[in-house]
Amino acid sequence: MLPGMLSFILWLCCAILMATGWRDVLLPGTARSVLLLVGLFWLFYHDAGFGLLPEGHGIQPVWLLWCMIAGSLAGMQAEASGWIMFVLAGRIVLIGAVWLWTALLSQSAVWPLPLLPVHSVAYLMIIAIVLLCSRDWTHQWIMLTLGLTAGEGLIQLKMSSAAEFGSAAVQDAWWLMFVTVRLLSAVIEWSRHKWIQTRLQ
Repeated sequence: MLPGMLSFILWLCCAILMATGWRDVLLPGTARSVLLLVGLFWLFYHDAGFGLLPEGHGIQPVWLLWCMIAGSLAGMQAEASGWIMFVLAGRIVLIGAVWLWTALLSQSAVWPLPLLPVHSVAYLMIIAIVLLCSRDWTHQWIMLTLGLTAGEGLIQLKMSSAAEFGSAAVQDAWWLMFVTVRLLSAVIEWSRHKWIQTRLQ
């Protein structure tokens, strides 16, 4: 599958889910107009990278928007409770470290699980970290977006190479992990609600 194809398929699936009444389940409290604008922006600009950073580094416009949304959400979290930012920062660094570890292992011949690709292991680890830390979509957005951004920055520093932030491969990873954690969060909350109802009967 070509880079970027997975994220487009997942974007299309999310658009269908949002249009069929899943908005309040997957992204509660989000206005329909905001989702429409962000979704259309991603559709038209997800592969329109431009050099926005010095020394040959580039960034996808969509990834810049994703980081701005994450920063805005983090700012609102900080206003509500200052200490939560320290907690989120630790989780972001952890996800970034996992992403760096993935890149280093993918270039190494040493990998004890040949039947399981290293990127699949990284996805599972990051999904587990996000789910264990929070089931709130705003926290999940912040952790995944800024965590992958931090990981990309660490990779560029470690390998001393100019690269693009928010490349098609990174967007594929983000969409796969974010959609997965949102669906799993919905299932967990539904199961918890049903369990509480059963206990109260």
